[in-house]
Amino acid sequence: MLFALVGMTIVACGVTVKYVLSETTAHLK
Repeated sequence: MLFALVGMTIVACGVTVKYVLSETTAHLK
């Protein structure tokens, strides 16, 4: 249960970072 929660948090963080990076790149271009 705890491991699954940590995994979900890591995935959520990864998705958020990817989204922010893509948005930043789009604005820079």
